[in-house]
Amino acid sequence: MRARAAGPAQIYTKSLVYLTYVLTFTAFAIVFSDDVPTNTFHDLLHYRKGQATIGLSLVLFLFGVYFMLMEMYQLYTIGSRAYFDRCAVV
Repeated sequence: MRARAAGPAQIYTKSLVYLTYVLTFTAFAIVFSDDVPTNTFHDLLHYRKGQATIGLSLVLFLFGVYFMLMEMYQLYTIGSRAYFDRCAVV
């Protein structure tokens, strides 16, 4: 199966998704930087920064699932030999 070339709209969309991921991760790092490691999940639900930490963690997890599915799709479309070959040009 041959992979098709991405058009400019797809490239911009993927760039926007990645930029959103980077900004979300930055916000998570800022919120999480002064977190108390002994807090339980229940403790986190009782204050704003804890709620933000949980919300951003969920969003980052979903981004991870999205990126994993993109990689699995690429592996499927180009095949494992080309996917894992360092010299392959697709």
